[in-house]
Amino acid sequence: MIASNLATLKLLFLRVSIFDFIQSIYDRLEGSGIGGYFQGTTPVFMVRDVELINKILIKDFSHFHDHGFLVDTEVNPLEGHLFNMEGQKWRALRNKLSPTFTSGKLKWMLPQMSECADQLVQVLQKETHGEDVLIRDYLSRFSIDVISSCAFGLEGGALKDPDCEFRKMAKKIFRPSGIMRVKNTFRLFFPKTANWLKMKLIDPEVNDFFFNLTRQAFEHRLKTGLRRNDFVDLLLQLKQKGWVDYEPEEDEEKEEKDHVEVDPDTKLVLTDGLLAAQSFIFLIAGLENIAVSISLVLFLLSRHQDAQEKARQEVKRVAEKHRGHFSYDALKEMVYLECCITEALRLYPPAVGLFHHCTKDYLLEDGQTIKKGTTVIIPSYSMQRDPQYFQDPDEFQPERFLDDHNVPSNVYLPFGAGPRVCIGEKPSVCKEYFTSYYINYYLLITLHQLLHIVSYTGNG
Repeated sequence: MIASNLATLKLLFLRVSIFDFIQSIYDRLEGSGIGGYFQGTTPVFMVRDVELINKILIKDFSHFHDHGFLVDTEVNPLEGHLFNMEGQKWRALRNKLSPTFTSGKLKWMLPQMSECADQLVQVLQKETHGEDVLIRDYLSRFSIDVISSCAFGLEGGALKDPDCEFRKMAKKIFRPSGIMRVKNTFRLFFPKTANWLKMKLIDPEVNDFFFNLTRQAFEHRLKTGLRRNDFVDLLLQLKQKGWVDYEPEEDEEKEEKDHVEVDPDTKLVLTDGLLAAQSFIFLIAGLENIAVSISLVLFLLSRHQDAQEKARQEVKRVAEKHRGHFSYDALKEMVYLECCITEALRLYPPAVGLFHHCTKDYLLEDGQTIKKGTTVIIPSYSMQRDPQYFQDPDEFQPERFLDDHNVPSNVYLPFGAGPRVCIGEKPSVCKEYFTSYYINYYLLITLHQLLHIVSYTGNG
């Protein structure tokens, strides 16, 4: 075990970012395929060997199928979402939710995204006047409107009113009080103790807001018979039928990989609390990650005017071909814009790494054993910036993704891989394409205008 107690204490008391902490361990493990450190009292193995990563995520997934985050849904009911679920219950819920995130379902949501994107461009054109822009603020408001519309069938109103109720709740989630941050960091190091103490890790006001929101949305749909093809409709289908009506389109055949085998005896009761938790994770997984990711794409394009111009020309060409109508097919034609987003996610992935929990003893080729109960981290942020895998790793070079052969296997992992790949990968990337498309089509971005975003390009 190589991390010192001093280093872990600095992380515990928020004196060093998790990105810097993980990077320091990654650097010290250079030349080794695997090494360990203690996270509080919990032993953690960091894996650098790409073949072992493939085994953990795919080939020997049965040994590492859980994330290992201990949660008490009696105390923190909104934490009972897909990301935290384990074993057969995770498998059962994953299979039930997977059809809600196919490209076919996303096509239904595009008109709602289009309305919000039109408002975003109008607000930017009205309020900026060529001056400096804190673009992340606008994109956070845009994300709230998109998710409130696509998930709940409601008008979020954040673009029109920055102080709307949805945004107030979002701020409580993503900008928690000091005591809440300390609680969550304590739970990271001492999860069993946190559960024993029955720590409330989600603001009670946020908890009540989401339970009421989900319940009211269900009641309104049942009373009026309204259908919007949004996330609430899909959850309501699950609640009533236990499955989602789904006929895959031709381009969705490859999405069969989302299916995972489930023990037929597994019982999963779809309670209002469980469904509210899925609405909650839909928001938190999409809201801040999308706003920050798109902000970083725009920031990088503003610093690299040649790449921005190339992306703009591609967007204009596709827009003219489709007569200005944005569609899922048009999105797929924007190959260079896709490379820009992919490269931005390489430089700034949504998380520092992928955490998995060893569910049964695993024998390594050198004879060592990863014991059951051990946490394993795959340091995707560090690997995606490693010169061993990417030439000039700190440089923004979208062209590196024009040829898939240039990307080493099991290294580019912003959303994970294998059966536990992020279920929200498709909608997240879709929203990033969509917003980048709109902004590149309507606005010319300069570094001067986006200068305030610099604070979001650091580790954290």
